[in-house]
Amino acid sequence: MSMSLSMGTQTPGGSTPMRFVNNGIEELPCRDTNGGLNPVGPLMKEFERRRQNFDEEAQAIVEVKSGHSPPVNPVEDLRRLKHRFESWKKDYKVRLKEAKAKAQKLVQNDSEKHRRKWWSKKK
Repeated sequence: MSMSLSMGTQTPGGSTPMRFVNNGIEELPCRDTNGGLNPVGPLMKEFERRRQNFDEEAQAIVEVKSGHSPPVNPVEDLRRLKHRFESWKKDYKVRLKEAKAKAQKLVQNDSEKHRRKWWSKKK
């Protein structure tokens, strides 16, 4: 699974916020309490959705093995699920590193705003 993060389009009036599209999942960017973009929020939401999705697929494979569903090849399904999970995990790891870098940059920029030079006067 390759990383396919792209920006959506904005309405002509510019009043609608940009949407992020990633692997077919479209969502608005999350904002933190200070009004800035929170790079971690969307990753947490995606992680929870994907975790539920993988759990449901694994449960379906278990049901097939126990004979509750029509006959299919559960070994092949499990192999495909495992492959999809591994590729998603690699993609997610890269995006976590990017989010960490963005978060550190936001913290660094915020601390630089509040830092004053010793020679500056209080207004």
